[in-house]
Amino acid sequence: MLDQKQTQMEAEKKVLEIAAAEASQAAKLKRNAMMKKLLCTGLFMAAVAAFISKQVG
Repeated sequence: MLDQKQTQMEAEKKVLEIAAAEASQAAKLKRNAMMKKLLCTGLFMAAVAAFISKQVG
């Protein structure tokens, strides 16, 4: 009985560890996507600024 309970607890612990790892991975991917979006926005703004300064100059 006790051995079965311990086995069950170990299995639940593994499931929680896997879930935590997946959540961490998802957060990392979300952060990477956000950084790419910011980078692209920055590059676009720089291109627009260069275009405008070319038109004005």
